[in-house]
Amino acid sequence: MNTKIIEITQDAACIIENKNKNHFGIFTAGIQTCLIYIFETNEATILIHDSGQLDLQSMANIINSYGEIKNITVAFGINLLENHQERLSKLLTLIGKNPNDNIDVIESPYPTFSLCYRAEKTLELFADNEMPKDIIEIPNKQNIQTIIELNNFFLTPNEQSLIVDIQYINSEFTNKSILKYSINEMLKILEQQQDFFFQNLGLLMKGYELSLYKLPLELIDLSKKYKVLNISVEVDKKIQTQAFTEFINITKQSSQ
Repeated sequence: MNTKIIEITQDAACIIENKNKNHFGIFTAGIQTCLIYIFETNEATILIHDSGQLDLQSMANIINSYGEIKNITVAFGINLLENHQERLSKLLTLIGKNPNDNIDVIESPYPTFSLCYRAEKTLELFADNEMPKDIIEIPNKQNIQTIIELNNFFLTPNEQSLIVDIQYINSEFTNKSILKYSINEMLKILEQQQDFFFQNLGLLMKGYELSLYKLPLELIDLSKKYKVLNISVEVDKKIQTQAFTEFINITKQSSQ
């Protein structure tokens, strides 16, 4: 039977039950500082793409609900965040495994890569997020990726509170990704993040253009004025400070 490969995003899980004979393979891209977990149990194969902000108990609850764990594989690249080692040990304890147990470890030589785990238990790594031909892309991909990015970007650093977004289960995509914060909550957080103002404002504009929420007209105008959707990672700090000051003035005026 011709199997297909299911795609998921960062901070998400794909669960392929053993009874699912049509789709037995998982693909995920955008791996830089993240850790990929693959759990083979006597009931399912579970892949989790962890940015380091996922709630560990949330992950453990999923894994523990699928019976005895037969094998664990982790995969990461050269830019892996340091806190993943501690998180891995804690997760193993939560699922009843000894942190000293043998785990299959796959290290990618690429700074940015994608990964494909196939039915025959083979793991393929691809440089620069290359995508194999037999991938079933996640529905509403742009919306879901933006929701995941918003949920992650507006967290406190190292908060580790995101609930795992189960994007595929029971032989189908769930299409249930939701925003962690309301737009008003994100705007309040934006007021505290001057150093990431352009990056976060650009992401808010991306969500706005996908109709995920509404934004104040003044903020839309400010975004267009500074072309935040076209700004790279390297920004002019002086100009960003100027834009942030204008943003704060806008919020003060709207609250009066």
